[in-house]
Amino acid sequence: MNIRILYFLAFSMSSLLAFLLPIIPIYALYLGASQFMLGLIGAVGAFSYAFFCLFLGRVRRFLGCVSVAFSFAGFGVFCCLFPLAASSEPIPLLMLLQGLSTSFFWPSVEVLVKDASKKSRVGDSSSNYSFSWSAGAVAGSLASGFALEFNKLQLVFVFVSIVSFALAAVSAYTIRGDRVYDSFGPDSISGLNARHIFWSLSGFGFQFSFTPLFRV
Repeated sequence: MNIRILYFLAFSMSSLLAFLLPIIPIYALYLGASQFMLGLIGAVGAFSYAFFCLFLGRVRRFLGCVSVAFSFAGFGVFCCLFPLAASSEPIPLLMLLQGLSTSFFWPSVEVLVKDASKKSRVGDSSSNYSFSWSAGAVAGSLASGFALEFNKLQLVFVFVSIVSFALAAVSAYTIRGDRVYDSFGPDSISGLNARHIFWSLSGFGFQFSFTPLFRV
């Protein structure tokens, strides 16, 4: 497959994430979220991503390349549900869906990049892949600043959901013939490393979730 497609998908997902990360807490504040709720929203997102990355390896292997399309589609559903929230209480639950969708994306794309780079220079592929998602984070953050100038944040979520569904169709069409062999397993070395990462991220996330409780 064309490895540039994977670079584009990595850039796109990173852009969408960086675009929404500043908007979500501001939208939660608009709905009346407390300081503790803001920390909890970020913690749930990080915790769920680490959790699902670790324990859904066999599901990703079963889905194969569909994992990438499933991730974009799940992210689109995640964005569609935000305008329906009448208060800030459902937002942590929505962040579970965000963690679930992205946990299908990044491990799968990394495996696909590794497989596609076997016919080329692995070092160059790794550098290009890192540049792709890093550039996406920069582009998404800049676009988020412009989006916050608008008063209708609900329309922002609708726009991102449309883009996500379009990317799901693109990824399903372009990489439908590739397999994703996920090395995460309960007895594997990579699975053990993933467990360490999982508990580290979880503790780090919950530390920040309770930070608003301590006032200077």
